[in-house]
Amino acid sequence: MNEAETRAEYIDPALKAAGWGVVEGSRIRREYAITLGRIEGNGKRGKAITADYVLEYRNVKLAVEEVKAWDKPLTEGVGQAKNYAIKMAVRFAYSSNGQGIYGIDMETGKEGEIPRYPTPDELWDMTFAEANVWRDRFAAVPFADQPEGKDLGVLCEPGACPGGARPHQPDEGQHRPELLPPGDRQRR
Repeated sequence: MNEAETRAEYIDPALKAAGWGVVEGSRIRREYAITLGRIEGNGKRGKAITADYVLEYRNVKLAVEEVKAWDKPLTEGVGQAKNYAIKMAVRFAYSSNGQGIYGIDMETGKEGEIPRYPTPDELWDMTFAEANVWRDRFAAVPFADQPEGKDLGVLCEPGACPGGARPHQPDEGQHRPELLPPGDRQRR
């Protein structure tokens, strides 16, 4: 059984049984691109680094998982999973071959075989053991994925646009100077 079959027949059902993708606010991201790949020159890039699974809950990435084929050792993907967890700054990493689950806590260094995947709430509580009112309030705010082709400038407030984008500008003659950055107010 290859890796794709292992994921489809064993990992996906096990994650669903733990509530991932079922519990509101939980999400399984498959084939998650961590980096685009090394720049090699001439406008080309090397192979992208992609995690098999990233587990998100309340809009926060909590864990990464690397899956190997059924006939590989359970710990075959541990090195990759740890590397991905470091790159993504997540606390938990998992490796599986469909026959078992190997869990790693990157903060404490504790690792070993676990009987099942933690539920979204369990993983949240393990990741954020200390109460934080602001984090919990922000996590409760729903976040929809940005639709394809949507201009971020339309959605952001002046001075708070990602990447230095300018806020949406209404048609000429209908501009509102109070929404423009200070340097642009005199020019209009």
